Amino acid sequence: MSESTQRFLTEITTLSRGLAEAHQETIENWAPELPPVTVACAEIGHKLVDEFEKIDTGTRTAVFHLIEEGMEREDEELGTAVATGLIEGMAGRAARRGNWDNVRAELGPLSRSHADAWLAS
Repeated sequence: MSESTQRFLTEITTLSRGLAEAHQETIENWAPELPPVTVACAEIGHKLVDEFEKIDTGTRTAVFHLIEEGMEREDEELGTAVATGLIEGMAGRAARRGNWDNVRAELGPLSRSHADAWLAS
């Protein structure tokens, strides 16, 4: 796992107890191996959608800002994990739960564009 991917996972999970718990549960489920980074990110995305309404505005803003930064970074592993793991996991879960419009409104332009294209495919 690249250093920036590890840093991203650390940063996003320190922003929310629920995201940290989801990440820890994913690690425990995959033990003794580490989960693929896309799986780890997808589980964080699922939890983010599940707790979307419970997360305070400041935390939610910070989380979605970090997601957009992950899409902007030049680290290919991180970009792929954020796009195909976190954003696609989030978009699919939110579309099924019926809160996609609310989640979509929080996404930055790159994240939103990827999510819209993925949902349209």
